[in-house]
Amino acid sequence: MLVLFLTLVAVVAAGAKDPTIDGDPDGKQGWYSAPNYRSTLDIIWPCLLTVFLCCWTAIHPDIPPPSSTWQQRYLDRTACLFLGAVAPEIFVHFAFRERFMAKKDYESMVSVLGRESCSMTHAFYAGMGGFASPSPHDTDNKDLRYLLPDTIALCLLDGEIDTDSFITEDEIRDKGKADGLIKTLTLFQIFWLLVQSIARLIQHLPLSTLETSTLAYLPCAILIYYLWWNKPYEANIPTRINIAPRGTYTIKTTTGSSEMTPEASFKSETHYFLTIGVFIVVGAIHLAAWNSGFATPLERIAWRVCSLVIMVSMPALWIGNRVVIRTIQCQWTIKSHSWDDLDNKHGLLWLKRPWVGICTILPVLYGLARLYLVAEVFVGLRAAPKGIYKTPEWTDFIPHFG
Repeated sequence: MLVLFLTLVAVVAAGAKDPTIDGDPDGKQGWYSAPNYRSTLDIIWPCLLTVFLCCWTAIHPDIPPPSSTWQQRYLDRTACLFLGAVAPEIFVHFAFRERFMAKKDYESMVSVLGRESCSMTHAFYAGMGGFASPSPHDTDNKDLRYLLPDTIALCLLDGEIDTDSFITEDEIRDKGKADGLIKTLTLFQIFWLLVQSIARLIQHLPLSTLETSTLAYLPCAILIYYLWWNKPYEANIPTRINIAPRGTYTIKTTTGSSEMTPEASFKSETHYFLTIGVFIVVGAIHLAAWNSGFATPLERIAWRVCSLVIMVSMPALWIGNRVVIRTIQCQWTIKSHSWDDLDNKHGLLWLKRPWVGICTILPVLYGLARLYLVAEVFVGLRAAPKGIYKTPEWTDFIPHFG
């Protein structure tokens, strides 16, 4: 927020009071508040509102630990909002991965409950910590062990959970807090931004870099909506199930987390490549501002470089990591899926050390490029093309009959 405030101050300080846009449409203009065209605030606020709504409504957090306070929950929610605003592609990756795992969990649960009594909502609910068993030594109902979907299936199969009284999909959805009004407002904002952008392009009016950057959030938000459509939104309290855990049951505590086995991880590579497509699309949208008017030539070059970095850095990391490990496995027939298991006896340090360095550098470059693009969309308004303040002639889209 401090960075945003300082950039807005810089924009205001650089602005003129009453420019003549029609007389010099190719010139530069800072803060603009005259009534003849749209003002700088007319550009900033709709974009900020769209980004906020997309990030706030699209991201579906897991159920928090029962010992957490409401301050901690909102802090976690704010952190997710900030991460979604800076790097929305990361949440697309999370959503792809969770949906892949939910499909597997759904198949294991449906084999016991049947398709009439089980749904993807049950699988998502179980994966986000929706089913919990109190610890035998728990005295305040805060030491919960979250039951994984396989555990739920085993308990249902053994009769330790009554299938007739098992929670229904409607009851799970009722625990969520999805606000239809906010989602409707989000969809309206997305639609209006698209309509405005298309109208400006048709009439050869430039888009500000802030609007171009905001457009890059839309495919991410739409994908996350689809992938997490069956995941309860803002469910904070798990369903307590009193069972006696056995050795065959898989349980995670409130401080632990479930992890995929290496074999399952490699079978789920599809979602990595789907996420790579999202990175490419988001980078391409930023590259659409390749010839936009920037305050300085250096900023134009920096924008182009950073757009290319966010397009290729993470895809190169994921593809390279898999290619290298698969190559090693084929050449040395090593069954490990982790760098930690590749030690000196295989003579792989010559490959491991430089690649680990690359794996460290690429995410850092991605983060820096993302932060620069976020800052530039505001700082660039101090000397933006005057054409961005002109509004489309909406009457030109109305058919005229002579």
